[in-house]
Amino acid sequence: MSPLPLPFTQSELQAAVHYALKNWHNTAAPSPEILQNLALVRQVVDSTNTLAAIKKVLLHALQIVKEHDGIGGNLLHARFIQAEPEPLPTAAKTVGLSRDQAKHRQAEVIEQLAAVLYELESAARTTHRHSQEVNLTSPTYTQLFGTDDHLDQLTQCLQSHVEPWVIAIVGLGGLGKTSLADAAVRRLIPVGRYQQVVWHRLLTPHTADPAPILQALADKICPEVAAPQQIPTLRQLLKSTPYLIVLDNLEVDTAPLLDTLQDWANPSKFLLTSRHRLPPTAVAHSLTLRELPFEAAVALIHEQASRIGELEGATFGEEILRQIYAAVGGNPLALKLVIGLTKLFSFSRILDDLTAAHITDIEGMYRHIYWQAWHSLPEDAQHVLEVMPIASSELGFDIEDLQRSTPFTAAQILSALSQLTARSLVEIRGTTWERRYGLHRLTESFLRTEIIHWPEEMG
Repeated sequence: MSPLPLPFTQSELQAAVHYALKNWHNTAAPSPEILQNLALVRQVVDSTNTLAAIKKVLLHALQIVKEHDGIGGNLLHARFIQAEPEPLPTAAKTVGLSRDQAKHRQAEVIEQLAAVLYELESAARTTHRHSQEVNLTSPTYTQLFGTDDHLDQLTQCLQSHVEPWVIAIVGLGGLGKTSLADAAVRRLIPVGRYQQVVWHRLLTPHTADPAPILQALADKICPEVAAPQQIPTLRQLLKSTPYLIVLDNLEVDTAPLLDTLQDWANPSKFLLTSRHRLPPTAVAHSLTLRELPFEAAVALIHEQASRIGELEGATFGEEILRQIYAAVGGNPLALKLVIGLTKLFSFSRILDDLTAAHITDIEGMYRHIYWQAWHSLPEDAQHVLEVMPIASSELGFDIEDLQRSTPFTAAQILSALSQLTARSLVEIRGTTWERRYGLHRLTESFLRTEIIHWPEEMG
């Protein structure tokens, strides 16, 4: 892991360290913000207050300095840290230096102390970033289109230390709510704003009852705590230490849940993704996603066609692109599904079929595209896709899971998954070390209602 660049310079850190030393015994002096926000400080702040945590971190760094410069470390200790700090002339005599030597040595040691602290902080943030990112599934996107403003706004809300404590990304299915949330989280992790990021994808079906959601979070955040104390412990953690909790795929009215989340937030924050708009009375920030404008849709079409090896689609002219946009609109998932159909059908046939269907609503359009995609699949790929909603999992399935549910070999399953991912019917999840495969909410809904015939509304 390469060291992470820090959001401040070593000189800025040195100034903060010098201030903290000068005010070591002045409990009324505010701690520098740079020191308060150190990952090193957050690692110990659970068991003590922020000022005590800062002192503990500085003492640890000073001990490292002393190992290389005992005289300089003892000079700083005598000048600032011991119970009765000594003026410079007295401290100089204590360590066997002249006044001028002590003055220069003090400046040099404070610089050394800041350098050690800077290196420790970079290492701590790098380790923290890695530990947080390995808990995220692999992004299902290679690039976001038309969301720069939304991403900046969302990152700003999540990075802030004040309201809003609950933020919801809302919009129709397939607009990229989960991808936007994932991008914001990945942007925030290196900053070290939160003690821990916890991503919880709700499975279908679910209710708006907060109890099972809080229990699932408790199982992830404090699994070692005995059951009777898990929920109280979770609340204490969220109310004392900044956690970022992502509740992905809320497919029910969020109103009953919002009051509970608001009560459990601060300093922790909750980020929701949902198709349901927040009620007007909700004390939460709502970020509404809409269809992509034409220019962003064009960029997505070209990128998706290139990714699946459809070179002709990667160079479509404006006339064809406008036909696609007129037929499908700016819904990212719908555009990807249509591009995936070109693995088998010509664009003229796909567009003629969509036009002839006289589709007037987004759900009908998705259903029609999904049926086209379903009929384009060979039987083994259909079988693999059909079993995926039956044993729905938050993390998705690995090859062994699918082998247990189908009569196919690993090689046959990989071949089927290759076709399904090329058509945007299956998402690649997991990590580079453990690939897993899952379904978008809309794909799962189509399979449940149209193929497996389980009672559930298309969304």
